[in-house]
Amino acid sequence: MAMNQDAIIKKMRDIENKLITYSEAYYKHNRPLVSDGEYDRLFDSLVELEKQYPELKNPLSPTVKVQSDLDSFLTEAEHTVPVLSLDKAYSVDEIMAFVNRCKKEASNKISFTLEEKIDGLSIVLYYSKGILRRALTRGNGHVGNDVTVSALRIKDIPHKLIKEIDIAVRGEVYITKKSFEKINSTLEEPYSSSRNLASGLLRRIDKSNLSTPLDLDIFIYEGWAEDINNIREHQDMLLFLKELGFRINPNYTVFSSDGSSLPSISEIDKYIKIKTEQRSSLDYDIDGLVLKLNNFNDRESMGYTEHHPRWAIAYKFESPMGKSRVLQITLGVGRTGRITPVAILDKVELLGASITKATLHNSDYINALELAIGDEVSISRRGDVIPAIEDVVEKNNLGNTTYKLGEFCPSCGTKLITKGANLFCPNSECPDRVKGEIEYFVSKDCMDIEGVGPSVVNDLINCKAIKSYDDLYYVDYNSVLSTLAGYKERKITAIINAVNKSKDQPFIRVLTSIGIEGVGLSTSEKLINGGITSFDRLFEIADNNEVEFLTSINEIGESTALNIIRTFSSSVIRNRIERLRAAGLNMMTDKDSEVLLNNSLNGQSWCVTGSISGYKNPDLAMEEIKKRGGRVVSGVSKKTTHLLVGSAPGSKLQKALSFGTTIIKDSEFSQFLENADKQGGIE
Repeated sequence: MAMNQDAIIKKMRDIENKLITYSEAYYKHNRPLVSDGEYDRLFDSLVELEKQYPELKNPLSPTVKVQSDLDSFLTEAEHTVPVLSLDKAYSVDEIMAFVNRCKKEASNKISFTLEEKIDGLSIVLYYSKGILRRALTRGNGHVGNDVTVSALRIKDIPHKLIKEIDIAVRGEVYITKKSFEKINSTLEEPYSSSRNLASGLLRRIDKSNLSTPLDLDIFIYEGWAEDINNIREHQDMLLFLKELGFRINPNYTVFSSDGSSLPSISEIDKYIKIKTEQRSSLDYDIDGLVLKLNNFNDRESMGYTEHHPRWAIAYKFESPMGKSRVLQITLGVGRTGRITPVAILDKVELLGASITKATLHNSDYINALELAIGDEVSISRRGDVIPAIEDVVEKNNLGNTTYKLGEFCPSCGTKLITKGANLFCPNSECPDRVKGEIEYFVSKDCMDIEGVGPSVVNDLINCKAIKSYDDLYYVDYNSVLSTLAGYKERKITAIINAVNKSKDQPFIRVLTSIGIEGVGLSTSEKLINGGITSFDRLFEIADNNEVEFLTSINEIGESTALNIIRTFSSSVIRNRIERLRAAGLNMMTDKDSEVLLNNSLNGQSWCVTGSISGYKNPDLAMEEIKKRGGRVVSGVSKKTTHLLVGSAPGSKLQKALSFGTTIIKDSEFSQFLENADKQGGIE
């Protein structure tokens, strides 16, 4: 008996450890190791064991505690409202059982709301006298990460409400399907779901870029305030939140048992079926539906567990699954050398798409599946978008064992090295790495060389016209491309013009484009703001191994600092940069080279709010200030001398007015600059 009990305890602890590992990968690193369905099945198996053997239940079990999404790199703060998880149901029968339980424990005439369960990141917004003071992630339900800086960049989060009210609201931050596909297509390691990308964007705190909106949206679905006791139903709360200026998801239904004009509770199952069929037509991902008691008194009588409210339940969609067979596993090599295994599948139709490939991420993912070539597998489209292998249905009869990535690069044969869970090719001259580096260099977010995409890069490499990105500025395009099919004179001329035009790109673009691991446009801006305004300064930092100087710059960590020093210590990179210098590219910022239009705005400190007429991006308007010697800041303070105001301004305007800051409307901006130019000696 003792042995049997020991075996049960071991099984329960093993499941607990797996759930904790999977939860951390999902919530903290935005890289799930298993599907939602597999996680839920494991969770439910632990619940059943705990019911059978309550005396063996761990008081810190994942079934008791809200799974935490706290990130140790972000500031933490306490919640002042309950931020719990939801109980789950996987069938209409379970939903109706919940309804019947509520009928017994709540009032006779009860009503419910049925809402879409957005596949995003939970967030709580705290307002004081109508002003947004703090935004926290769910965290562990008691403490959350402070993401106020990022929340201020989400267009649908109001900085100031129409009433001076103290209120906390909870909502779901998400990214639309269109934006998810657009952003994911630019990433070397794509996110497996829209929820994980939304979480990654929200947690990427960037205090230097407050005027640039984040490509995220939000729906608010709960609110708490002391002075709104007259609101006693959830549907009225939603209407009140909308009046305050919050974005509410209109796709909800209210059901009643009192025979009113509202749909009857008996029709809930019909509406669940309708909503399930409609999910693919939405422009955002939902992973289920949420059924809640409508009346707040009924909610109070039902109460809470430590894990979830007893008056609400989430109906989880089963991800549409297909079956296929793994025909082959190929290995891709990215520009940083990262090896990505991809399963080549026997074609399967799923949600209107033909699936022939699925990313396998890394060896840990493959080992968890115990996946081998020839295995029959179940396929899903995570978030209805990303093809994923969820499970092995039947092992192959070919004798193939779990696939191993091997020791050598599939492109150049160099011995691979391990970094964390991933394998990398360290050879900087690896053909696939070189191709990836050049494609990155010419991409829209880097040098933006229009017309020079992957196919053109591939043609130039194949005819040995280029070996690295700096070669792009030394190619005789007429003689090289005119011999290839599909390149007429007009197209060649356009490529030449685009390459020459890219020489005018600012230093920040050139710095980003050379492909330092972990350094994108945002990090390049931080380096420049930290005083690194030329490649020569970066060479000096590398020569002197100035790690501490780099880490003293806002949000530059040690690993990024080491990547920067490693990059600029390389003779290969230095030679490439010197060739870019000789080709005429910008090797320093305007500030460093003292190439200013004039100094007429020297001593002025400017901020911007709203959309500025005549400029695609408010940052472009601020560039005009910098050209005239002015300083640009991200927030309004007593030291801010000017605020440029466009349409739909935020809370910065009220703050500027309270400080007596000079307000310049966007309609006055051109005239202001013209006058400044005259002052600076430009007629």
